[in-house]
Amino acid sequence: MRGGDKPKLLQERINCEVMGENEWKHAPSIEKISNQMLTLYLTDEKVGEFYRFSKVKPSLPHFLVQVVDFADR
Repeated sequence: MRGGDKPKLLQERINCEVMGENEWKHAPSIEKISNQMLTLYLTDEKVGEFYRFSKVKPSLPHFLVQVVDFADR
């Protein structure tokens, strides 16, 4: 790589694998690789042991509370 061409994987700043396609895509920025924006909200609804995401912002009091004890690290 000294002075030579970089491999395609290293030529761009953004590198991601397309799920289910077994294909890599490369772009200079997030804006160039994405054509839409998706906002997801973490809800208090559980599916098994995991919490569900929703496209709709949950109303109060349906939210998760996270408590962090910095003394116990």
